Amino acid sequence: MTRKILLSLATAALGIAAITGTASDANAARWKLGTEETLHRYAETGVTSGVSALSLCYKATTYHFGAPAYTTDEKVLCDEAQKKYWPVPTGSQLKKFQSAGHMPNPIPDYKRPAIDYVLGYSLWLILAAVGAFTIVPMVRSKGGPGNGPEYNGDTQNQTSSDGRRAA
Repeated sequence: MTRKILLSLATAALGIAAITGTASDANAARWKLGTEETLHRYAETGVTSGVSALSLCYKATTYHFGAPAYTTDEKVLCDEAQKKYWPVPTGSQLKKFQSAGHMPNPIPDYKRPAIDYVLGYSLWLILAAVGAFTIVPMVRSKGGPGNGPEYNGDTQNQTSSDGRRAA
């Protein structure tokens, strides 16, 4: 059984390497603990902060516990160069920006790539793979026809699958 567990752990390690190796930035392959935020621009605006033009972005937040365990996203105004962001204006402030032509009307939606979700929840995929590669072989080896003594109802003449009498 130890060999099966080691094989499962090796398979999990390869799975981790495959999942984190597909991410585009070099930091994704490191084990992390805590929160990581990334900004992704999806539309231009006429809003400025000092001399920097701000864009509509979505902020992806990924919570790591060794591997990424959970991910969220939200719309923000951002300065990608300085890696700063602010909440998207709402109510009368948003209408003021839109009427001045600084913000699009309506605010466009963004579509987050599916791979972000796969990578953002990869801890659970890794745990499921380890569980599957550990539990399924153990269940298969214990159950099924021919894996235990046969019982024919006669307690005096029980025989095992190889024809020997049971004790």
